[in-house]
Amino acid sequence: MIRALIGLAVVTASTAVASTCDELPAILIVQDRSGSMGSAPAGGTVSATNPSKWSISQTEIPALAWEFANRLRFGVMLYPATTNCSAGNVVSPISYDPADVQKIYEASTTKGSTPTATSLDAARVHLLGAKLTTRKYVLLIT
Repeated sequence: MIRALIGLAVVTASTAVASTCDELPAILIVQDRSGSMGSAPAGGTVSATNPSKWSISQTEIPALAWEFANRLRFGVMLYPATTNCSAGNVVSPISYDPADVQKIYEASTTKGSTPTATSLDAARVHLLGAKLTTRKYVLLIT
């Protein structure tokens, strides 16, 4: 089910970046939390056997962070809780601790709009501005 929710976009800098051996690649999760995430991926009534896209994200994304904690670092950007087209907000910067990702998902709910383009642009700007010396990626969940 999670495969239907995930799109991966590679963020690249205009110049090559030297990577240190001990710094893990960074993934900034850009999470849609608009109202449509409260519905089930296949439609129908949301239930324990037909969970919403949001509840799937709340389970699977922290699990992903825990599973790959020794190979990747994660940060989280959530779509805004407003109905305008402003960019999402980085609510957890790139971190080695998967508990940071889990806390964000436990504390967040669905609301707001779906500003995908502006959020992806803001994610790119954030990652390039972070001056990380490793590969940087964006994982879009929508």
